[in-house]
Amino acid sequence: MPAPYGSNLNAPSSYIDQAKVAFQFAARYGSNTTVNKALLSVNSTPRWTGDAINVIKVGLNTVKYIECDNERDKWWKGPATIQTAQQYAANMSAFYDGDMGKLGKGIGVKAADPNMIVVMGGLAKGDTTWVRDMINWCITHRGYKADGSINLCFDVINYHYYNFNAAGTASKAPEQSGADTTADAMVRVAKSLKNPPEVWITESGYDINPGSPLHAPAIGSKSAEDVQADWILRTALLYMKHGITRLFFYQLFDDTPGDPQQFATCGLAQGLSRRPAADYVVEAKNLLGDYVYQKSLSSSPRVDVYSNGVKTIYALYMTTAQGLTAPYSLNVGSTSATVYTLNPASPTITSTVKKTAAGILKVTVGETPMFVSN
Repeated sequence: MPAPYGSNLNAPSSYIDQAKVAFQFAARYGSNTTVNKALLSVNSTPRWTGDAINVIKVGLNTVKYIECDNERDKWWKGPATIQTAQQYAANMSAFYDGDMGKLGKGIGVKAADPNMIVVMGGLAKGDTTWVRDMINWCITHRGYKADGSINLCFDVINYHYYNFNAAGTASKAPEQSGADTTADAMVRVAKSLKNPPEVWITESGYDINPGSPLHAPAIGSKSAEDVQADWILRTALLYMKHGITRLFFYQLFDDTPGDPQQFATCGLAQGLSRRPAADYVVEAKNLLGDYVYQKSLSSSPRVDVYSNGVKTIYALYMTTAQGLTAPYSLNVGSTSATVYTLNPASPTITSTVKKTAAGILKVTVGETPMFVSN
């Protein structure tokens, strides 16, 4: 924990060193150009001959949000690393704004840049009780703002979620892992508050090495990389549907290529090449753009409706993990429709215009998402 040994871990003042660093970082890389430079310092000692001398800078406007630590509920590391929700709230209060300025000048992110978004460190468990305990700590120790909202010590609720079975011993397709119910529970907590914070998931993903319990398996003619791509994109579509604002995948490159260790082969790319998962993400992003989930027409196959206010796109896919397909008659209400098929070997999606029968398009839906526009 970011507190000296023997500190009172329930006191925001115990985390003052980390909060001072947060101030310096936010002052330099945030958007506020009027930070008092007298509060700033840098190490100006050259590291080698000809090394550029570091100088104080403010308001570089390159960092928009900052996360306070990571997985503070890490029960597997023992008492030297784990914090309670109340202790982490005290930590966050110092980090956020110097415990409402009570720790002095030059302390906390908001004291340097009020516009920088402060993100709760991603919880290892999607535990709503932990988040509510932090909120209750804020009520007791930070009170309420003038508009009646709780004076929270974070701007974003954040947790991690990997799609395992209930025992945590094997991977599951995203729709079969409980990801939806956990997301719904977290979003309910956020929406219970005045001025609801966003909810982010900053870790999710799948390995491709079959020795990892988190691996995406080969299914039928699809390789593990192909199934990883299916499940990565379906994870993103699931969270769009359930109100998660941002989703981060772990990770761009493998931690240890070829290693069966959990999380070692989660990469969406290898070397300078995208794996199918990265191609699918690019293709779906370019197609959906600023489209927003509206409603579902079917659960099996899953048929979801997205709109950008003017146009509509349908996403269709099976939520199974057995190589299943199913027929579906989609009412697009026009004489033709464009069917988009994901390309696992290119960032360019394939599109085909097809005629309809009285506005109905008949398609065969598989476990790789397909998209249709009218």
